[in-house]
Amino acid sequence: MVNPLNSLRTISLKTRVLVLVSLLIVVGIWGLAAGTATVLQADLEKMVGGQLSGTLDYVAADIDHAIQSRIAALDRLATTLKPALDSTPTGLQDLLEKANRSEMPFSAGLMCTDRRGTVVAATPGLKDRLGTSIEDHRYFREIMAGAAHAVGKPTPGPSAHGTLIAVAVPLKDGAGKACGVLVGASMASDQDLLGQLEQTRIGKTGYLIVASPRDKLIVSSSDRSRILTPMPARGVNPLLDRRLDEGYEGAGISVNSRGVKVLTLSRHMESTGWLVVAGIATAEAFAPIVSLRRQIYLGALLISLVVAAILYLVLRWQLSPLGDAAAAMRRMSSGEAPLAPIAIARQDEIGELVGNFNALVAERRRMEQRIRDLNLDLERRVAERTNELLSTNQKLEAEIGERKTAESSALDFAARLQVMTRRYVGAQEAEKRRLARELHDRVSSSLTAIGLNLGLIEKKSPQDDSEKLTRRLSDTRALLKDTMLNVREISHDLHPSVLDYGGVIPALEDYGRKFFDHTGITVRVSGGDKEIRLPAETEIALYRIAQEALTNCAKHADAKTVTIALNGDAEHVVFVITDDGIGFDLDGPLQGRNQYGLGLLSMRERAEAIGGRLSLESAPGRGMRIQVEIGA
Repeated sequence: MVNPLNSLRTISLKTRVLVLVSLLIVVGIWGLAAGTATVLQADLEKMVGGQLSGTLDYVAADIDHAIQSRIAALDRLATTLKPALDSTPTGLQDLLEKANRSEMPFSAGLMCTDRRGTVVAATPGLKDRLGTSIEDHRYFREIMAGAAHAVGKPTPGPSAHGTLIAVAVPLKDGAGKACGVLVGASMASDQDLLGQLEQTRIGKTGYLIVASPRDKLIVSSSDRSRILTPMPARGVNPLLDRRLDEGYEGAGISVNSRGVKVLTLSRHMESTGWLVVAGIATAEAFAPIVSLRRQIYLGALLISLVVAAILYLVLRWQLSPLGDAAAAMRRMSSGEAPLAPIAIARQDEIGELVGNFNALVAERRRMEQRIRDLNLDLERRVAERTNELLSTNQKLEAEIGERKTAESSALDFAARLQVMTRRYVGAQEAEKRRLARELHDRVSSSLTAIGLNLGLIEKKSPQDDSEKLTRRLSDTRALLKDTMLNVREISHDLHPSVLDYGGVIPALEDYGRKFFDHTGITVRVSGGDKEIRLPAETEIALYRIAQEALTNCAKHADAKTVTIALNGDAEHVVFVITDDGIGFDLDGPLQGRNQYGLGLLSMRERAEAIGGRLSLESAPGRGMRIQVEIGA
């Protein structure tokens, strides 16, 4: 991966200084331009927000005055109708029609209900409501719950894009309790209500909206296509969510439901719970700053280019002596010109650098002469040393030849010693097998015959012979029996017969039982298929290794259990002996365990004699593990 720092170092000093200073100037100029444009935009945003705020305050106050005047008119009419509440419905209807013919601000009509919500009187515009119930209307429930006035949910009017708005006040009986509701309905498009708002335009893209958060509907808008459309859902417009949740009324920029970025303000109306919003597209609101920002950035670009050009010319003039010196050095280094001092053009940092180079040239000339002298002396010493090395090398080659001859003799002797060792082990086992057979065939049979003869002598002895003779014969027979058992044990130790007809696993199991009887140490023997036989010399070698290991274990290991495992076949055998004794450090001295060391050496020789590899694993307190591996 290329290091950017290394790449930068290959660029000329003039270019690096030019780029660095130009970058600083450009960053400063462009930063100033960006800061100026940002401040101007903030000021323009504040100014546009102030204009929208004035328009919004006027519209909100006008709408609130229109609603309050309607509530006051209904309150006055409710007071007039109070004497007729207990009269016949016809009398109440006459009074209501008479009031409607007067200057009441309800273009859609008036109606009265009883305490159950049934319409009992209505003016011509609402006569189709006579006998119907408005019990499920929100404003009816609010009035009957004790509200002084209520504004109903905006509903579609009879005309296209028209919105019907109902305002209600309570009708009270003599006790001052609500016994019915007086409702006045107006069209939102009435000029004295929301008609002027629907006709108002703010610039080319500005708009006004009156929304009912409780009903999640747009009541009126300067864009008539949005009247009675749902308000944006929660999360779509975070600024609108903040206005509804926190009551925020200040200026803010957001993206409206049509994907247009707009600057908006809002006002909340306490009398109706409505939200009045004024907005204008930021593209129109900030149009003056866009042109100004373009001019600022263009000026910054021109200034940057002029500064860079001036800086380039100044650097080229100031660094020209450095370039001349570098060219002279390059010619000297390539061999085009001899190494010589360079003329100093002026006494500044560049002149100081050239002066130091000239001093370096003079020093190099002195060093070159010194090196030539040293080379002559070195050549002389090398010649003398070379002659010494040649003489020593000849002696060393002669010594190496003698050592190779000695090593060859030693390797030949070691090979012959290994062959003789194998022959010795084989001869030893053959002799043990012969002695065991002789003890079993001759000595055991002779001792058996002697025992039989002693028995006959004891039976044929006269009854009146001395008791001393009888006792001696019995002792002799007991001694003879012990001798026969010892002969059998010696014969078995020399060469167990079970090894010949049963194999190494049965022989080890038999030896393990006898070993337990003598030492109390448990011996567990496991293996593969007992019917698979190994070569005779392999079986006897593994048997002797196990004997030696058990003997060492009884003498030194202080073990309770010994495990012997034999696995594999005629081509590959793994023979493992482990105990739970005290173990010892293989890397440390044996500390008086000379017999243990000789036993391990004997086991290793037996393993190598049958082509195997013996390995040991032990540590203090972790027992001993002996493994013999034969074959691949």
